Amino acid sequence: EDSTGRAEQVLIGDVTPRFLLEFIPGENWVLALKNRCFFNTFNEHQSYLFRPQLNYFWIRDRRPVLNVSAAYGLYTALNFSDQLVYERAPYIDLLYHLTDTVKVNAGLARRTVHWSTSEDLEEVSNEDYSVDQTTWLVRAGVVFRLDL
Repeated sequence: EDSTGRAEQVLIGDVTPRFLLEFIPGENWVLALKNRCFFNTFNEHQSYLFRPQLNYFWIRDRRPVLNVSAAYGLYTALNFSDQLVYERAPYIDLLYHLTDTVKVNAGLARRTVHWSTSEDLEEVSNEDYSVDQTTWLVRAGVVFRLDL
């Protein structure tokens, strides 16, 4: 909830086709083309994410050992922001399969977000701003897979 008590909800639609790239040596390469639409019910912002991702799967004795991914995410503002691409982030990600049920994840991304004057601020002030903010994101996690 925000300060007025309104709950924020984001509706998401996702289509991610994947293609096995058999022509690359190693035969375990997959290209994923993520297409995701967002609708924020709080402020009615609509955005679209396009994220091509190249994945390599190291498999030994028909069991996964390590997944390595590299991707570049582009977020476009469909009805807000003074810039079409308001966020971009190249990243790499590793997923190591300790066992069938436990995996360890690590990742690194360099995220740049474009901030600009909102319509709400324009209504109450003559302030105007436009700035990019770049941050490094480091991820680490453990994934537990339960078969119920």
